[in-house]
Amino acid sequence: MLVTEAPEVVSNDGEDVHRPIRVLLIEDDIDDFLLTWTLLDRVPGALFSLEWTDSYETGLAALRREAHDVCLLDCQLGARTGLELLTAAAEFGCRTPILLLTGVEDRDTDLAALRAGAAEYLVKQEITGPVLERALRYARQRAALLEEIRRLSVTDELTGLKNRRGFHLLGSQRIREYPADTQVLLMYADLDGLKSINDQFGHEAGDRAIQAVGSVLSRAFRASDVIARLGGDEFVVLAVDVPLHAERDIAWRIRHHLAAQNLAWTPAFELSISFGFVRHVLSSTLSLTELVAEADARMYEEKSARRRQREVARAPVPQPSESAA
Repeated sequence: MLVTEAPEVVSNDGEDVHRPIRVLLIEDDIDDFLLTWTLLDRVPGALFSLEWTDSYETGLAALRREAHDVCLLDCQLGARTGLELLTAAAEFGCRTPILLLTGVEDRDTDLAALRAGAAEYLVKQEITGPVLERALRYARQRAALLEEIRRLSVTDELTGLKNRRGFHLLGSQRIREYPADTQVLLMYADLDGLKSINDQFGHEAGDRAIQAVGSVLSRAFRASDVIARLGGDEFVVLAVDVPLHAERDIAWRIRHHLAAQNLAWTPAFELSISFGFVRHVLSSTLSLTELVAEADARMYEEKSARRRQREVARAPVPQPSESAA
């Protein structure tokens, strides 16, 4: 059944039950559009919303909006082809599954569609309502599963931040989005004393400490900044297009949120973070890996300086000798 709008019905486990499948049809033949409309409208027990566009250009623009669950794409669009559109969609990173429709079964086109990234290849003469409904439903479910796998592959399970792979993928992308001469700031942070926390209070307490540091960093930085846990007690943050002297403000926010966390902290230990900054101007030769290594070195300099300060503070004050009295 086709709908213009439908309320979302959500089950107890948070999964959409009756949300219509949002279908984009890119088809230059009005008769084929009407046939598709009729097939979807007559499928019992299934809900669809259908948007139709009739050209290569408008179809590509609609895909860029990422407002659909599935796309049905005609193999021939005037002077352009569906294979060309598939290639263009892949180039901008389209994640909407695309089902290619063709009037004639052809193995070469089938294989070319697969290589171009099509989720399915359907021959129009073989399409019935149930066949189309199943193809759309399966495509949406596969896309949702792939998206979850993709999310998990770049996410740190313990903190919900990006992991090492996610940091390098998203960080590299973020750098490419800005012009040369943009100020970029990278901070490397380390949770002090994690081994002691694990040894004295157990690994569950250590995990809570790591999660707390992730929360502190998330509150101290902007939503657009790339925050990641590289592993163990090590964190890194990439901030692009930052004002001069932002390091001072960021350091203040970290210490402020860390102090608030320690006030609310129930375990019998206090959280402490060491961190170091590096700042560079974006250029074609700027390496994210080199930035991380440089910030890591700065962080260890800061950690060593704090350790020396503590040793000086704990050193006994020499008593004056009797001859000096």
